[in-house]
Amino acid sequence: MTFQEKEKNTNTFQKFDHQIGGHDRLLSVNDGFVVIKPCNDIEKEFYEHSVLHPDFAKWIPTYYGSLQLQGIQSTVTADITSNEQKTIEDFVQSVKEEISPQHVNVTGAICIKNLLFSFKKPCIMDLKLGTQLWGEDADEPKRQKMIQKAKITTSSSIGIRIVGFQVYQRSTDSYFNYTKEESYSATPDTVQSIFANFFTAEISNDHRRLIIKRFLSDLETFFKVLENQELRLYSSSLFFVYEGDSDALTEAIKKEQDELKEIKGIKMIDFAHSFFRKGIGKDEGALFGLRNTINYFKGLSIKENL
Repeated sequence: MTFQEKEKNTNTFQKFDHQIGGHDRLLSVNDGFVVIKPCNDIEKEFYEHSVLHPDFAKWIPTYYGSLQLQGIQSTVTADITSNEQKTIEDFVQSVKEEISPQHVNVTGAICIKNLLFSFKKPCIMDLKLGTQLWGEDADEPKRQKMIQKAKITTSSSIGIRIVGFQVYQRSTDSYFNYTKEESYSATPDTVQSIFANFFTAEISNDHRRLIIKRFLSDLETFFKVLENQELRLYSSSLFFVYEGDSDALTEAIKKEQDELKEIKGIKMIDFAHSFFRKGIGKDEGALFGLRNTINYFKGLSIKENL
C-alpha cells in the first residue's frame, strides 16, 4: 500500500470528544489512535527534546511528529513521490483549516498517541500542576493575570488545581462531570473529597481500591523521576484515566495479568510553556504540587483501607 492509499484509508478527522481542559480544539485520526493537537513552537520543541530525557519521556504521550502549517515535517516526507507529496499537502491544508482560525499563536500541530484509545468508557481527570502558571514568553499583563489566577485557586496554596473530570455512570450510560468553573471554588480542605468523587464509577470496591493504589504508586514513582529533571512544567497537567465500564475493566485487568505487565494510568500533558534547560535545576513548584497530590491520595488509601 502506498502512502497515498494509506492516507485515503486512515486519515479521517474526528472531533476529540473527551477534552476537559485547555483551549485547544483536538482532532483524532487513524481510527482514534493518534491525536492532532494545535501547538506553539515551545510545545513542539519540548516533545522533540524529551527523547534526550528517557526517564521523563515515559510519562508523556508517545510523540509521532509534527505538522507545520506550510507543510509536513521532513522526516515524514522522505522517499515519497510528487503525487504522494500532493496528498500530504492536502492533508496538512485540511488540518490547517481545522485548527488555525481559533488559534492565533499556533504555528502547527503535534501528533501524539491518544491516551484513551484502548478504553471503552474512560474516566479522566486533568490536574494542573505547579504554582506558576505563566511561561517565560508571557508579557507583564499576562503574568499578572496568571499570578492572580493562581492566588484565587488552589494552585498557589497547594500547587495543584483540579481543572475538571468526567466519570462514567453505567446505570444511566452517561458521564458525571466536574467542570472547570467548579474548580475555582475548590479549597485545600475540599480537594480530597473532590478527588474521591473521581472514583465514583460503578465498578467493584476491589477494583476501585486497585485503581487508587496504582495511581498512588505511579505518583510516587513519577515524583522520584521529576526530582532528577532540570526543567520547568509551567501550566502543565497530570492526566489520570481509568476504565469506567466494569466488564471492560475486568477484561483489561485479566489481560494485564496474562501479559505480566501493568499499564500506567497517569501521564503529563500540555507543554505550551514548558522546557528542559541544563543548569536550571528541578521544578520546585511542580514537586510541591505532586507531593501534595501524593498526600491526598494517601488519604484516599486510608479511607479505602488499603
